[in-house]
Amino acid sequence: MLTSKSDSLKANKYVISSFNPMAILEFLLVLYAGYGIYVALEFENYYMLGFLVMIAIGFSYTSFYTVKHAAAAK
Repeated sequence: MLTSKSDSLKANKYVISSFNPMAILEFLLVLYAGYGIYVALEFENYYMLGFLVMIAIGFSYTSFYTVKHAAAAK
């Protein structure tokens, strides 16, 4: 737990110490959702856009923080 500025993530036993391969899968799902957004716009299938945008934002958020925390733990 980080309680002061002198604490670091390196001491936390729950932090991932190396790169997680799951981040690659998450990033591929971001690309897949982005392609789905493109296809939905191309075929004027607008009712799917909200769902696909939420998926793209969610997976990009998780993949970004997975990489960020893996880099901070090193």
